[in-house]
Amino acid sequence: MSTYSFDILSPTRDIITEKKLKLNLDIDKNPIISDPKWLGLVIEQVLFNAIKYTNEGYISISFRNNILKIEDSGIGIEKADIKNITKFGYSGNTSKRDANSTGIGLFLVDDILNKLGYSYKISSSKNKGTE
Repeated sequence: MSTYSFDILSPTRDIITEKKLKLNLDIDKNPIISDPKWLGLVIEQVLFNAIKYTNEGYISISFRNNILKIEDSGIGIEKADIKNITKFGYSGNTSKRDANSTGIGLFLVDDILNKLGYSYKISSSKNKGTE
């Protein structure tokens, strides 16, 4: 059995540094057994969203007890939007949303995770961040 590793931070490292965000990593040594291409795309998309909607504070990535958690101290998601954020084309109603938002990223994340057989949950508090 061969293993594959990739640097999940590589595409986002410059943006994190430019925004002066604190990056917290807590990753155990147990490998994630999955499709690296598709799981990598999921992690990249969630990280890009965390970075896009966090102007100060932190982004935390942890992998403990086979649970991957990505958390930020960004603008958060309106409670009413949570149930819709994985719908195709939905990009929320917040005035702070990025003009380039297409509403496709989290739709793809949901689709890929379902096809890979993973469950996930999204929790958020307005002006406090998202997990």
